[in-house]
Amino acid sequence: MTLRTLWWGATTLALAFVLVALPVNGARAEVKLGVVHFQMVLHESSAGKAIQQAIQASEEVFKKEMSSRREKLQQAEQELVKQQSQLSAEAFGKKREDFLHKANDFDRDVQAHRKALEQGVDEASRVIQAATVEIIGAIAHDREISMVLDRAQVIFVDGPLDLTQQVLEKLNSKLPTVQVKIPPARK
Repeated sequence: MTLRTLWWGATTLALAFVLVALPVNGARAEVKLGVVHFQMVLHESSAGKAIQQAIQASEEVFKKEMSSRREKLQQAEQELVKQQSQLSAEAFGKKREDFLHKANDFDRDVQAHRKALEQGVDEASRVIQAATVEIIGAIAHDREISMVLDRAQVIFVDGPLDLTQQVLEKLNSKLPTVQVKIPPARK
């Protein structure tokens, strides 16, 4: 659980206690609550599954591209080891430096791909989150719900309070898929 999640959970609970305790015209205000399993909605929605499929497809393509480069690097390393005794120290040093440069480029490309994939997934996830929050707001407004809590912050929830399935259905209808923008690997 991230610090951000804990912070939001603590803030939400504190706000819930404050709102329940606030008097309205000398009487307690009625607070209608709803609960949504936000992470489940993000992962189980059709758009969330599209992100997972995009990750898998990107990883498969990337592994194929990098596999051939890795094999070439391994062959170059083996060739370099064979040539070590045949080359002068200066010539070997130059070839070794070229090999290390290629190996570093390979490592850099792997890291760049990971970062690009992470950024693409984060961007697509933000689109799903924004749509989910909008849907939750609309449902809360329609049902006159004062506060919607994340299921991760709630120990027990009674069936009618759980809005998860309704949110999931509306999200699947509104946002059936989401595009994950991942730049191709450098060759």
